[in-house]
Formats: sequence, structure tokens, C-alpha cells
Amino acid sequence: MKTKAAAERTKFGRELAESAREILAHLKGETNLPVLRIVMPDEIDVAEVRGATGMSQAEFARAFCINPRTLQE
Repeated sequence: MKTKAAAERTKFGRELAESAREILAHLKGETNLPVLRIVMPDEIDVAEVRGATGMSQAEFARAFCINPRTLQE
């Protein structure tokens, strides 16, 4: 039974509540949630990546919220 408050929730609020129910069911062992595994390389050649984008150091720094001095080291 849905309450009046539940009917007035935003789409984000409804999705957040549904997510919380899914997490609780997972913790109780009632369901399995999908798993995403991300493998990160040990080292990243930032200069190579930046070069491939064609961006200057300043443009690259702005795009990824990195201090430009970080790219110069």
C-alpha cells in the first residue's frame, strides 16, 4: 500500500528508495546484485594519453580537474 507521501516523491526519490530495498534484500541474502569488476593498470602514461587527445597540458588539466603542475612533473 503506497502512502500519499510515496506518491508525491520525485523520480529520483522513488529510484533511491527502490535501490535501498535492493541493497537490503542483497544483504539479507534474498537476491544477488550484479558485480562490475574494473581492472586498473599499474601505470598510466599520462603524457601519451594527453598526446592522443591532441589537448595542451592546460586543456587536459581543465578537462580532468587536474592541477596543471601535476602534468609538468
